[in-house]
Amino acid sequence: MIDISEVICLVIHKVDSFLYAGAIFTFEIYLLSERVFLFGAEAADSQRKWTQAIAKHFVPDVARPLLGRDCDVIGQLYYKDCHDLDNWKKGWFAIEKSNLHFCLELEDAQEDLIHLKRLQELTISSLTQNGEKIDVLLLVEKGRTLYIHGHTKLDFTVWRSAIEKAAGTDGNVLEDQQLSKNDVPIIVNSCIAFVTQYGLGSKHIYLNSGDPAHVSDLLECFKKDARSVKLRAGTNRLEDVTETLKCFLFEIDDALLTKQLYPFWITALDTVNEKERVRKYSTFIRTLPPVNRATLAALMEHLYRVQKCSEINHMDPHNLAMAFSSCLFQTKGQTSEEVNVIEDLIINYVHLFDVHEEQVKQMDIENSFITKWNDTPVNELTLPPGLALYWGPVVWEKVAHNVVGRSASQWA
Repeated sequence: MIDISEVICLVIHKVDSFLYAGAIFTFEIYLLSERVFLFGAEAADSQRKWTQAIAKHFVPDVARPLLGRDCDVIGQLYYKDCHDLDNWKKGWFAIEKSNLHFCLELEDAQEDLIHLKRLQELTISSLTQNGEKIDVLLLVEKGRTLYIHGHTKLDFTVWRSAIEKAAGTDGNVLEDQQLSKNDVPIIVNSCIAFVTQYGLGSKHIYLNSGDPAHVSDLLECFKKDARSVKLRAGTNRLEDVTETLKCFLFEIDDALLTKQLYPFWITALDTVNEKERVRKYSTFIRTLPPVNRATLAALMEHLYRVQKCSEINHMDPHNLAMAFSSCLFQTKGQTSEEVNVIEDLIINYVHLFDVHEEQVKQMDIENSFITKWNDTPVNELTLPPGLALYWGPVVWEKVAHNVVGRSASQWA
């Protein structure tokens, strides 16, 4: 017999297992006494009914909203956050797809959630409590910090594994990648930040090919855990990073501009009036999925920045469009129409994404500083008044008392 008051965690396996008797649908119950029970049902519907009934009996009223979730894991954990880092409190948590839902045992507390694919940090550490060593998981999302640990080593291992899986890259769909706080895949932000720091003054940037083996390895590292990848000058070649970005955009399951909208992008070129054509582009952009739209905005900002340094790098909007049209449309070969569309998007970036004049001026100042940065001894560099540089996950190679760098997911 199982004492329901001892249940601290329920795990529902959504993939059926196969035994000699056929497929079974399993679920696990973890107890405070560090015992685990594995059950199997003959059908998914039967599994769902059993797990819902069990959850209703061990999840308290304060966490009732979690019962309506199609969760993989549900149970109780200890937590603390930035509001009170001295005391551990109990809360009820549930993982549904890539979201961690939770209800805290506080008066009038509402259900909250953390988007696990948007975590800026996910790390494990250890601490000693009452003479016992316990593992703690740290989650940081958009400035919010949450520490959690389990009742036992067994249930903590389950939660850690489930959270890491939900927070990781899951397939080739753009929205299933590890995302930054602005909903742009971390791999895109990382490559953009590296090229911005080290490539603005490089001739024919994005036209030079990278080493296929290095590019493949880098892509694999990002797919495994994009948050842990730190691009470094001297370790990572510029051409390998630019090629990695293009390969990623070419290999995702659907084109960034979406294959469904392909004929609309191309036929927009029939509109001779540029303002009217740009209005059509704006309409198409608004219909893109949120992650596609955010990624396109980040990429166009970057390419607009690169072309502003074309006197140095020889990459005007047309050359950049030549480099990116095939991967943004995911077409084999290249047509003049595709190139013209991308060139239009780069040239009209300011209008398409409602960029203020002050932001463009800031970009010019930053570009000037960055290009001097790479050609000037560090002790001769002076940060312009009011200028703050925000970098992605790139390791700076120059440090000085008059140069300030702060880590962020994209340029502010």
